[in-house]
Amino acid sequence: MNPIIRNFWSIFRRFRLAMTLNVLGMAIAFAAFMVIMMQWHYDVTFDDATPHGDCIFRVESELTGLGSTPVVSRPYAESFIQSSAHIESGCLLYAMDIPLFLTVRDELSGQESYFNELCNPATPSLTRVFDFEMLEGSADALEVENQLLIPESLARKWFGNQSALGKRVETEDLQLFREDKAYIVGGVYRDFPKNSTLQNVVYASVGDFAKNEWGEVSYSFFVRLDDPSVASDLLDNFKVYAQRLDFDLNEYPFSFNYIRPLKDLHWVEGLNFDSVPKASRQTSYLLFTIAWVIIFIAAINFTNFSTALAPIRMRSINTQRVLGSTVGHLRWQLAAEAMLVSFLAFLLSILFLYVAKENGLERLVTTDLALSGHIDLLLATAIVSLVLGAAAGLYPAYYMTSFQPALVLKGSFGLSATGRRLRAVLMGFQYVASFALIIAALFMMLQNRYTHTASLGYDKELLLVTDLSPKAKQALSTLTNQLKGVAGVENVAYIDQLLSDGDDFRHNTRTFKGELINYDKLVASAGILDVLGIRPVEGRDFRKGDEQSKGGTMIFNQLAAKQYGIQVGDKIGEFEVVGIIPDIKYTSFRQAVSPMAFTTGELEHVDEDIYDYAYIRVAPGADLYAVRQQVQDILHGFDSSYAFNVRVINQVIDAAYQDEQSLTTLIALFSFLAVFISIVGVFGLVVFDSEYKRKEIGIRKVMGATTGEILVMFNKVYLRMMSVCFILAAPLAWYGVHRWLENFSYKTPMYWWVYLAALAVVGLITVATVTYQNWKAANANPVESLKTE
Repeated sequence: MNPIIRNFWSIFRRFRLAMTLNVLGMAIAFAAFMVIMMQWHYDVTFDDATPHGDCIFRVESELTGLGSTPVVSRPYAESFIQSSAHIESGCLLYAMDIPLFLTVRDELSGQESYFNELCNPATPSLTRVFDFEMLEGSADALEVENQLLIPESLARKWFGNQSALGKRVETEDLQLFREDKAYIVGGVYRDFPKNSTLQNVVYASVGDFAKNEWGEVSYSFFVRLDDPSVASDLLDNFKVYAQRLDFDLNEYPFSFNYIRPLKDLHWVEGLNFDSVPKASRQTSYLLFTIAWVIIFIAAINFTNFSTALAPIRMRSINTQRVLGSTVGHLRWQLAAEAMLVSFLAFLLSILFLYVAKENGLERLVTTDLALSGHIDLLLATAIVSLVLGAAAGLYPAYYMTSFQPALVLKGSFGLSATGRRLRAVLMGFQYVASFALIIAALFMMLQNRYTHTASLGYDKELLLVTDLSPKAKQALSTLTNQLKGVAGVENVAYIDQLLSDGDDFRHNTRTFKGELINYDKLVASAGILDVLGIRPVEGRDFRKGDEQSKGGTMIFNQLAAKQYGIQVGDKIGEFEVVGIIPDIKYTSFRQAVSPMAFTTGELEHVDEDIYDYAYIRVAPGADLYAVRQQVQDILHGFDSSYAFNVRVINQVIDAAYQDEQSLTTLIALFSFLAVFISIVGVFGLVVFDSEYKRKEIGIRKVMGATTGEILVMFNKVYLRMMSVCFILAAPLAWYGVHRWLENFSYKTPMYWWVYLAALAVVGLITVATVTYQNWKAANANPVESLKTE
């Protein structure tokens, strides 16, 4: 081993910069590889840890006007459960997680603590479809309406090391399901893995909510089968069962249309009201490909760098052969040296990964980057590093020892057509990968910019938004007066759901002119259009009296008005249409505009604290952040225990595109890394060429060539190679970006200048690298260069 370490140290001292860049490039490649593989493994194993996951299916419905959705009505679902003996159990979960403001009281000290958590109300059969590993209490806790099931993480957060069982908590946010605000902890379950359909939230009983309402589509519906192969027969069985019970399936605005396996839920896209965490198969495959491309680029770089050192090491190798070393021993020594360098790069990558995790990289991925949770990946990457080192070392070792000593001294292979062709192919792969990644990253950044700058149809400048606590909701009139009293506040309005916060909104179905109409519904207060800066096309904004109107009032968007023939003054049930507004973008840019309506009035139970958020319009010229602080202070005056989230509207929009922004940042980061690693490869090849062409450079200098002419000669070679690779990479990048943009209904144009920008970036970096490395050789004394032979 000593000769290996000695040779490595000798090479490192002689080529500090080149060796350091190579080791850094490999370390960065290994770190990027591990991050991507952690995320890829998280996605492809989604729900793999769910016991009996192969037997669990979600039943989806076709909703008139919306297509396929994962929401159903409760009596419909309960009838479905009875339709087949193969259904062991079925459960319903409320379609949306409900934010809870909880009060937890210490029974000994009487001290109260306050928490904001998420709750998913469900039927008691939830724990018979999904297996809950109970740590305290009973899995049947939801059989009692005032009991909660909580995960171990929340039990520790709320009660520390005390037993959580039987502890009392209070919330007013579940009164839709139960009027009493007092609950007790009936069971503590072990946390599900993060990549599971069931999340680690509070589970409460839905009680009798919508138990007999066939038209109320408020639930996600799961069944557990004794034999997964019969899933495809369930829909036909249900139709037969319905005929036997003599009820008409066509009477309702929806029907069951799909039985989807649990393990497919993470990948399905385009469904409204789907709360299961999502990932794109295209994105997953893209990241997986990028991981191996980066490793392959690093391997090419290392091979090229080892080859670049060949002419310098020929004399040493030849001397060892003359002194009796066998070819096999020399090859093993050179390969072992390369493996040592590669393994050192792997060890350095672990440090890089730890530092990156501590400095915010984890915010860009959904997986956990803790190394302790990925021991198998660390071992696999260590093996990859050794294999990569062996492969990269054996190639130059073979060729440096495959010729007679006299030929070796002349370095004939390095100048041969085969050698040049192989290096060009390897370098070309690096360039193609770099161009494709840069182009993709630029278009992703443009799409993110587009989502933040394109018109939403309402005025998002100088607009604050805040959530409301139960106490604040009970004093809206007083709160409104105090907020309007803040210098710089123009107006205040309230709403039950935030615009541009996502894609799932409460859906409503009503009868108009004898036909069913479907639209997304947002319950809002008087002045909502004024606060949002929306000018009605027809009619007016809500007035204060509308909130107390017995029948209720509605404001539709133009799409709904055109699609259903709605006009101002029409009556839809007991609601009166008082306005028509432009088609604002109330969802994300992932979805096209749908029919929607703002509604208010007694039929919307405005007196039952339905508003969850406040919009606050700030006057031009006012200090937005000073106003925000005053708003925060006023809200705390109503409820000092509640953590109000007062923010500018752009923060809401940013949250809606968090996944795309994280992906863009990841792609941009890995694109930069790929370019960096590729430039390291260029650096190695330039070292190779400059060493082999020292005599040619010397002759050209003697013949009168200037330094500039010699540098142009070297740069031409790489610029030609780069141009060919760009022609190959551009259509590949276009196809990948085009497929990614299909996820958006509104998208940035495919600008031609992005391709030229990528070409310019890589070209400038290449020219700078080639020029820097050859400057010394071009300015060397020609006599010294001619002596090298």
